[in-house]
Amino acid sequence: MEKFEVQWEAPEFLYQVKDVSWYWLSIILAIIILSIAVWQQNFLFGLFVIIAEMLILIWGNTRPRDVKFSITEKGINFGQHKFHPYGDFATFSIDEDVDGEWSEIYLAFKTKFHPPMNALVPNDKVENVRSRLKLFLKEIEHQMTLSDALIRFLGL
Repeated sequence: MEKFEVQWEAPEFLYQVKDVSWYWLSIILAIIILSIAVWQQNFLFGLFVIIAEMLILIWGNTRPRDVKFSITEKGINFGQHKFHPYGDFATFSIDEDVDGEWSEIYLAFKTKFHPPMNALVPNDKVENVRSRLKLFLKEIEHQMTLSDALIRFLGL
Protein backbone atom coordinates (compact mmCIF):
# COMPACT_ATOMS: atom_id res chain seq x y z
CA MET A 1 0.00 0.00 0.00
CA GLU A 2 1.37 3.38 -1.01
CA LYS A 3 1.90 6.00 1.65
CA PHE A 4 -0.34 9.04 1.56
CA GLU A 5 -1.63 11.78 3.84
CA VAL A 6 -4.55 14.14 3.39
CA GLN A 7 -4.52 16.99 5.90
CA TRP A 8 -6.88 19.84 6.67
CA GLU A 9 -7.87 22.12 9.49
CA ALA A 10 -11.50 22.74 10.39
CA PRO A 11 -13.62 23.96 13.29
CA GLU A 12 -14.96 21.33 15.70
CA PHE A 13 -18.50 22.17 14.65
CA LEU A 14 -20.39 24.76 12.63
CA TYR A 15 -21.04 27.77 14.83
CA GLN A 16 -24.27 29.62 14.26
CA VAL A 17 -24.48 33.17 15.56
CA LYS A 18 -27.39 33.54 17.96
CA ASP A 19 -29.14 36.80 18.66
CA VAL A 20 -30.66 37.83 21.99
CA SER A 21 -34.07 36.41 21.05
CA TRP A 22 -32.57 32.89 20.84
CA TYR A 23 -31.41 33.15 24.46
CA TRP A 24 -34.72 34.64 25.66
CA LEU A 25 -36.74 31.96 23.88
CA SER A 26 -34.58 29.27 25.47
CA ILE A 27 -35.01 30.78 28.95
CA ILE A 28 -38.79 31.21 28.53
CA LEU A 29 -39.17 27.62 27.38
CA ALA A 30 -37.10 26.41 30.36
CA ILE A 31 -39.27 28.47 32.75
CA ILE A 32 -42.44 26.94 31.29
CA ILE A 33 -41.06 23.40 31.65
CA LEU A 34 -39.78 24.21 35.15
CA SER A 35 -43.25 25.52 36.12
CA ILE A 36 -44.82 22.27 34.95
CA ALA A 37 -42.28 20.29 36.98
CA VAL A 38 -43.05 22.33 40.13
CA TRP A 39 -46.81 22.02 39.54
CA GLN A 40 -46.38 18.24 39.29
CA GLN A 41 -44.15 18.37 42.40
CA ASN A 42 -41.39 16.67 40.44
CA PHE A 43 -38.48 18.56 41.94
CA LEU A 44 -35.81 16.22 40.59
CA PHE A 45 -37.03 16.93 37.05
CA GLY A 46 -37.06 20.64 37.93
CA LEU A 47 -33.41 20.41 38.98
CA PHE A 48 -32.66 18.61 35.71
CA VAL A 49 -34.37 21.43 33.73
CA ILE A 50 -32.27 24.08 35.51
CA ILE A 51 -29.01 22.22 34.86
CA ALA A 52 -29.98 21.50 31.25
CA GLU A 53 -30.83 25.15 30.59
CA MET A 54 -27.52 26.31 32.04
CA LEU A 55 -25.69 23.86 29.77
CA ILE A 56 -27.70 24.96 26.71
CA LEU A 57 -26.83 28.61 27.39
CA ILE A 58 -23.14 27.79 27.89
CA TRP A 59 -22.87 25.47 24.88
CA GLY A 60 -24.89 27.85 22.70
CA ASN A 61 -22.29 30.55 23.28
CA THR A 62 -19.22 28.32 22.91
CA ARG A 63 -17.14 28.99 19.81
CA PRO A 64 -15.48 26.02 18.11
CA ARG A 65 -11.74 25.39 18.28
CA ASP A 66 -9.82 24.69 15.09
CA VAL A 67 -8.78 21.04 14.87
CA LYS A 68 -6.19 19.45 12.57
CA PHE A 69 -7.37 16.30 10.79
CA SER A 70 -5.42 13.87 8.69
CA ILE A 71 -6.08 10.65 6.82
CA THR A 72 -3.18 8.29 6.24
CA GLU A 73 -2.79 4.70 5.09
CA LYS A 74 -2.90 3.66 8.78
CA GLY A 75 -6.01 5.50 9.95
CA ILE A 76 -7.54 8.83 10.83
CA ASN A 77 -6.21 11.49 13.20
CA PHE A 78 -8.74 13.73 14.92
CA GLY A 79 -6.65 16.47 16.45
CA GLN A 80 -3.27 15.72 17.95
CA HIS A 81 -4.17 12.88 20.31
CA LYS A 82 -7.11 10.98 18.79
CA PHE A 83 -5.95 8.36 16.32
CA HIS A 84 -8.31 5.66 15.06
CA PRO A 85 -7.20 2.85 12.75
CA TYR A 86 -9.60 1.96 9.93
CA GLY A 87 -10.42 -1.29 11.74
CA ASP A 88 -12.40 0.73 14.31
CA PHE A 89 -14.90 1.89 11.68
CA ALA A 90 -17.58 0.05 9.72
CA THR A 91 -18.69 2.68 7.18
CA PHE A 92 -18.51 6.34 6.30
CA SER A 93 -20.86 8.85 4.72
CA ILE A 94 -20.49 12.42 3.56
CA ASP A 95 -23.09 15.18 3.82
CA GLU A 96 -21.90 17.55 1.14
CA ASP A 97 -21.99 21.33 1.26
CA VAL A 98 -23.61 21.72 4.68
CA ASP A 99 -22.55 25.35 5.02
CA GLY A 100 -21.19 26.91 1.84
CA GLU A 101 -17.54 26.01 2.34
CA TRP A 102 -17.84 22.85 4.47
CA SER A 103 -19.03 19.29 4.05
CA GLU A 104 -19.37 16.86 6.93
CA ILE A 105 -17.96 13.35 7.08
CA TYR A 106 -19.50 10.74 9.41
CA LEU A 107 -17.60 7.63 10.45
CA ALA A 108 -19.66 4.82 11.96
CA PHE A 109 -17.87 2.61 14.47
CA LYS A 110 -18.20 -1.16 14.35
CA THR A 111 -19.48 -1.20 17.92
CA LYS A 112 -23.14 -0.19 18.07
CA PHE A 113 -22.83 1.62 21.41
CA HIS A 114 -20.30 4.13 20.11
CA PRO A 115 -21.83 7.19 18.41
CA PRO A 116 -20.44 8.06 14.98
CA MET A 117 -17.56 10.51 14.73
CA ASN A 118 -17.94 13.45 12.46
CA ALA A 119 -15.63 16.08 11.08
CA LEU A 120 -15.97 19.09 8.84
CA VAL A 121 -14.08 18.90 5.55
CA PRO A 122 -13.48 21.81 3.17
CA ASN A 123 -15.52 21.30 0.00
CA ASP A 124 -12.38 21.37 -2.15
CA LYS A 125 -10.96 18.33 -0.28
CA VAL A 126 -14.10 16.16 -0.23
CA GLU A 127 -13.33 14.09 -3.31
CA ASN A 128 -9.74 13.46 -2.18
CA VAL A 129 -10.96 12.39 1.28
CA ARG A 130 -13.69 10.21 -0.25
CA SER A 131 -11.29 8.43 -2.62
CA ARG A 132 -8.83 7.68 0.21
CA LEU A 133 -11.49 6.43 2.61
CA LYS A 134 -13.01 4.18 -0.06
CA LEU A 135 -9.74 2.24 -0.08
CA PHE A 136 -10.50 1.05 3.47
CA LEU A 137 -14.17 1.64 4.27
CA LYS A 138 -17.54 1.19 2.61
CA GLU A 139 -19.36 4.43 1.75
CA ILE A 140 -23.07 4.58 2.50
CA GLU A 141 -25.64 7.25 1.71
CA HIS A 142 -25.86 9.80 4.48
CA GLN A 143 -29.08 9.65 6.51
CA MET A 144 -29.65 12.64 8.78
CA THR A 145 -30.58 11.53 12.30
CA LEU A 146 -33.15 13.20 14.52
CA SER A 147 -30.39 14.57 16.75
CA ASP A 148 -28.59 16.05 13.71
CA ALA A 149 -31.80 17.75 12.58
CA LEU A 150 -32.50 19.11 16.07
CA ILE A 151 -28.98 20.47 16.47
CA ARG A 152 -29.20 22.27 13.13
CA PHE A 153 -32.70 23.57 13.84
CA LEU A 154 -31.80 24.86 17.31
CA GLY A 155 -28.52 26.32 16.09
CA LEU A 156 -26.38 24.50 18.65
